[in-house]
Amino acid sequence: MPATPKLDHPTLPLIKAAFSDVSLRATEFRGQTTLIVPGESLHAIMRFLRDDPQCAYNFLSDVAGI
Repeated sequence: MPATPKLDHPTLPLIKAAFSDVSLRATEFRGQTTLIVPGESLHAIMRFLRDDPQCAYNFLSDVAGI
């Protein structure tokens, strides 16, 4: 059985620390990290990614939902 890859994206610990009360799930496939968040937390997390100086994200490439 292959080992489970370690998720080491530098933003994940920042999000987990800022949103410790939110149930988050992260996956990685072919070098791309995906963060799955509850809908009610989406805007707050997106705002954090944009406004936090350690993150400073300025481009959103994909949003998918059910």
